[in-house]
Amino acid sequence: MTNRPLYPIVQKLVDWLDKAGNEDVKGGMATAFVWVATNVDWGSIPPPGIAPESDSDDSSGLSQYIKILNDFVHWVPVEDKDGRTVYSFLCLFYLLLDHEAVVKYQAPIKPGEIAPWLWLSQWVIQYAKEVGKWMDTPMSLTEKSLQKFKDSPPYNVGAYDEPDGGWETFNDFFARKFKDYPTQRPIASPSVDTVIVNPADSAFDGDWEVTGSGMDAGVTFDVKGLHWTTNQLLDDLYDGDGNAVGPQFAGGRFTHSFLGPTDYHRMHAPVSGKVVAAKVIPGLCHLEAVLKPKDPEADPKKPGAKPFELFMHRYMRRVDDKSIPKEHRGIAPSAASVETFGTGMVPDAPNSPGYQFLQARGLVLIDTEGFGNFGLVAVLPIGMAQVSSVVLSVKKGQELKKGDEIAYFQLGGSDIVMVFQDKANVVFDQVPINTHRNFGEKVAVARPGKAPAASK
Repeated sequence: MTNRPLYPIVQKLVDWLDKAGNEDVKGGMATAFVWVATNVDWGSIPPPGIAPESDSDDSSGLSQYIKILNDFVHWVPVEDKDGRTVYSFLCLFYLLLDHEAVVKYQAPIKPGEIAPWLWLSQWVIQYAKEVGKWMDTPMSLTEKSLQKFKDSPPYNVGAYDEPDGGWETFNDFFARKFKDYPTQRPIASPSVDTVIVNPADSAFDGDWEVTGSGMDAGVTFDVKGLHWTTNQLLDDLYDGDGNAVGPQFAGGRFTHSFLGPTDYHRMHAPVSGKVVAAKVIPGLCHLEAVLKPKDPEADPKKPGAKPFELFMHRYMRRVDDKSIPKEHRGIAPSAASVETFGTGMVPDAPNSPGYQFLQARGLVLIDTEGFGNFGLVAVLPIGMAQVSSVVLSVKKGQELKKGDEIAYFQLGGSDIVMVFQDKANVVFDQVPINTHRNFGEKVAVARPGKAPAASK
């Protein structure tokens, strides 16, 4: 496929594709790459240091895809003025995997799926780990590459505390800390335990009811008709009395927000209390990449036209959900052929909403007894794409004050989920979908003992 040496993790993929019986997925990857290269406005992707082979005699495009995968293993990240380079490349990587010709060879995003995963999904996990290892080396960050981030306003690098001697690796830089977070990120009503604050700088997606009752193991979240269980989200966690924790959230509320690559990537306690569980849960490394029409009125069949740009679909909703801001609605690659674009097609998701339940993630379970007394609060930092390294900063038995750090991520974007019990009677502040709020800002109030007032 390419005459250049391949890293072992990429060679592993090539060997698998060359095996008898894998002709369809091999052809699917080639088809996906050619379609993307033909129809997507690449903009800043592939980023500097990563590019398809210009001298390749492989007209299928597969060698170019392999070349990009190989270059990314030891990529030194850089940014542009708009802060879109890292974002765009993550989109490119997963858009190809999400293409209808390839996605069917990966673990489906649906309730009940558990490891061992299909071969290609497992390879993506291993690939992400290899990239993560590189990002932990000094070679992943240079003076020149760091300056690119400093010159990119969305990263706001000047607001962070650069250690003496500088950040040693890209992951060190990515998990950077504020210079003075109590001033930069004040905690709302620190002495009022029932005021719940945002655990991360993030964009709000919404809140939902946890359905079911009692200790029924079928207690679920209804995500666009898919019933994901609390047990699956919490990885079948049990309390000290041997009872499953998931069903104890029956009748409560669930909320989801997401971070972008330019956001501060440390998570903080939304409430005060005692940590009764803290664990990292292995899972998938997934991202739902979609296409966004650059100009809905343009003719996509015009020679040389590149009608689409790349976009991350981070919502727990269909890509065409009308509650999503119009500028953030996308078209799944399985639906976005040039022939059907603009003809009234119904976009569909390449995978189903709810990937958060299968991703690699952290779990910090906080008991608020003595701190507002509104039950258990589950906080889940959820990895996304190559950002599947969730590092916990707390341990079981530790007492937390609202705003204390609980975890951090490395490389890319990520999600944050909170789940509250019914007894908390949580009412969320009503803000539009995709509203970005900083950690420490008030997002909800617990009203234990009062009549329910469900969020809309």
